[in-house]
Amino acid sequence: MVNIVLLVHDRPKLTMQTLHTLYEATPKGTFNLTIVDDGSELTTEGLLGLWVRQHPDCALLRIHNSKGITGQARNLGVYWAEKYWGRGDYLYLTDNDMYFTPGWLGQLVTTLHVLYPQKLRLLGAWNHPYLGKNSELCPDPLVLTHDAVTGASQMMRWEMWDKYGPLDAHAVGPGQSEDWKFCQDIIKDGGLVGSLQPHLVFNCGITNSLGDDSPGADQMQAQLKQAKSQYPELTWE
Repeated sequence: MVNIVLLVHDRPKLTMQTLHTLYEATPKGTFNLTIVDDGSELTTEGLLGLWVRQHPDCALLRIHNSKGITGQARNLGVYWAEKYWGRGDYLYLTDNDMYFTPGWLGQLVTTLHVLYPQKLRLLGAWNHPYLGKNSELCPDPLVLTHDAVTGASQMMRWEMWDKYGPLDAHAVGPGQSEDWKFCQDIIKDGGLVGSLQPHLVFNCGITNSLGDDSPGADQMQAQLKQAKSQYPELTWE
């Protein structure tokens, strides 16, 4: 069982694409979902309320961070997921502008559990292109290691959260990263953080939750154009 924590702030169209593709691409009974609604407007708020009423494996936590403190919101979501559902085998963090493809979760679990149960401590199904890659650090050609893996797609064993968490609750605004220290602490401790190649999950939002361009927006647009040709139903900003 995987505890999934999804951070939401507005963008109703992308939010619903995230939820629909997550449920369509993920086998029932393999996960539970905790949605953290961080001060969304009424349209998104209403859609989330309806979704939770229709899906018993989904819980909703409503908070409001006026300054967009992503780390604090994710930390609250993880705390709530543990208290509400109990711990599963893995913890997965994500955002409300993602597109999930079939097999994404099984591949993440297999890679962490079977291929690299010790050295690889944090794995994503997608990562920001601006973070670069260090593929020579990992012998598996399907895994690229990085200096950090974005909080939009992070899979870990729960003991990794115990050891290196919580995320930075003070990183605020564009250009700040709530998960940089988290990833760097893993690397300094001798572990690896990486992402699967090719991507099994795509980020469809060029802007962040504050409405500003995300770092590496131009690279993300190029990446999404390629994904759009493979998945023509994909909606993105």
